[in-house]
Amino acid sequence: MTVIDTQYEDAGRKLIDRGVWVENTRTGHRCKTLVGETFEWDLSDGRHPVVTTRPVPIKLPVAELIGYLRGYTNADDFARIGAKSWYTNANETAAWLANPNRKGENDTGLVYGGVSRNWPMVNGNQITTIDTVKDVFERLERCEDDRGLIVTHWNPGMFHLGALRPCMHTYNFAILGDQVHGEFYSRSMDMPLGGPANLMQASILTHLAARLAGLRPGRARLHVTNLHVYENQYDKFCWQMERDPLPMPKMALSDRIQTFNDIENVMTAGDVLLSEFDHRETYEQIWYPLAA
Repeated sequence: MTVIDTQYEDAGRKLIDRGVWVENTRTGHRCKTLVGETFEWDLSDGRHPVVTTRPVPIKLPVAELIGYLRGYTNADDFARIGAKSWYTNANETAAWLANPNRKGENDTGLVYGGVSRNWPMVNGNQITTIDTVKDVFERLERCEDDRGLIVTHWNPGMFHLGALRPCMHTYNFAILGDQVHGEFYSRSMDMPLGGPANLMQASILTHLAARLAGLRPGRARLHVTNLHVYENQYDKFCWQMERDPLPMPKMALSDRIQTFNDIENVMTAGDVLLSEFDHRETYEQIWYPLAA
């Protein structure tokens, strides 16, 4: 059965039609902005949300997510597994370059898993850390749901220690019957560049949680507060939104990934397997600048 998902294009056209131009002080670029959008997919039939109105990276979002779950804090580590995008944040963001906590070239500081895997815990006068990612994923392995299967990278007390605050900042899993569902929260989505990656990452995380629990993936929902397109991306984005989306591919995890230990030590971008996906070159490529 052919399944076509138009949610990304519907949100993009809404952003173009209803968005408001605002100044962004971090990047120095104006961006057209819309507040509030939820993307939702039923993953039980294996469908996987991939933006099809332009060829988008498929392995990079997977590699980036693996780096988050492993707690990487250096652009070289991300690049080694296939996510080279972090060099810009590590080496070209003015505020981070001036930050005394930056350890040198390619250092990203405590970003994403660097925060959630080193969460401060106060015990009397002693401060230690707890690994919240490992805790949640090992509870999933035991199929334990106490309504608190939550991973968050959002810790305002640690923002000064990293190059970038997390965008998709919280993952909340829930077990119901024989399925695992995922609710994901993003404060900010750069629609042309970050959007396609975040949609895929929400799906992959739900599949990973279900695999560890020995259950089936169910529903994934991604709640986004601030959707935007930068002024230097805008004309190209309008052009992209004139295109019609193509059928969704199917996705499966390789049998190599069964435990959290496998995610930490074995998993590569090649362990996310796509099928019914042969249209990456159907549309002409659109290259977007990164507003760093």
